Amino acid sequence: MQRPGTSLSRRPVMALDPCQGQALDAFENQIRRTSYPYYSKTKHVAVRSGEGPGPYTYTINRGDDVRAFAYGVGDGRGVAGYTGADGVATIADTNQSDRNQTTGGQNLIIHGIAIQPLAVAFHLNESESGPHRIRPADWHLLAALFNSVSVEVLLNGGENVFKLGLMGMLPGGGGLDGGAPGIVDAQAIAGMPRSKPYPTNGWPVRNNFFKLPEGLVWRNQSNSDSQFNVRYTPQRQIVVNSGGSPENGASGVDTFPDLDNGQPGYVYPTELAVEIMTFLVGEVVGPRTRSA
Repeated sequence: MQRPGTSLSRRPVMALDPCQGQALDAFENQIRRTSYPYYSKTKHVAVRSGEGPGPYTYTINRGDDVRAFAYGVGDGRGVAGYTGADGVATIADTNQSDRNQTTGGQNLIIHGIAIQPLAVAFHLNESESGPHRIRPADWHLLAALFNSVSVEVLLNGGENVFKLGLMGMLPGGGGLDGGAPGIVDAQAIAGMPRSKPYPTNGWPVRNNFFKLPEGLVWRNQSNSDSQFNVRYTPQRQIVVNSGGSPENGASGVDTFPDLDNGQPGYVYPTELAVEIMTFLVGEVVGPRTRSA
C-alpha cells in the first residue's frame, strides 16, 4: 500500500524565454558597488644607540622595508614594523580579514592612495609589557622619512610593481590639523607651555589623495592581480642626532633639573617612532549578500 505523501510525479520543464533568462541571471548574479576604503597601518622605528647621558643617535637602516595591507585583524604585525609586544592587529589597524587579500570575495577598483602620518605612535620593545609608550612624531624623523622612503604598490606577491615615488609625494586623506599643548613635556620655569603642531601631509580632507592609473584593480583571492601590498622602503640610512644635528651633539645629552639656573631638565627618549595610516580610495565590487 502506498503511504500518503510519498508519491512522485514527473512534471514537464519548460524552457525560459530570453526575457525570463535575463531576469534569472540578474537575480542570481547581483553585485554591490560601494565606496568603502581599505586601510592599513605601518610603523617606522628609529632605534637609539649611545650610552647615557648621551649624546645619542636614532637610526633606521637602508632597505628596512615595511608593508601595509600585509596582515589581517588578529595577525601579528611584524611585516608592518611592529614588535611582538605591540600585540596583534585590531580594527584600529586594518579592516582586512586576511593578509594580502580582499574581504568576502570583493574586488577593489582603486582610484587612488592616501597616507596619513599619525600624531603619535605607540611602542613596546620585544619582551616588554604594557602600557605602550606614546611617542609624538618627531619632525626630524618624519621629514627624513618623507625625503628618503620610496612607495611601491605590489600585486601578485610582488611580480607586478608600481613605483609611486617618495612618501612625501602622496597626500593624506585625513588627520589632525593645528596643534595642542604638551602638558606632560618638560616645561620652562617661566613662559607658556610647549606646544606641538600635528603632522599632516597636505590639507587633511577626504578628497586629497594620489590618483592611480585607471584600470588598477585589487582582485579577490586566487585570481590574477590579487596579493596586494604597499611597500615603504628607506633608500638611504636615516640617522637623527640628539640635539638636532651632529654639530649640536654636545648639547644633546640628558640633563637634570637645576631650578636655580632655570633648567627644568630633559631625558631623551629610548626610541623615535612614526606611525602611518594608508588608505585606498576606490569602489568595492562584490557579490550581493542577504544583508548587503
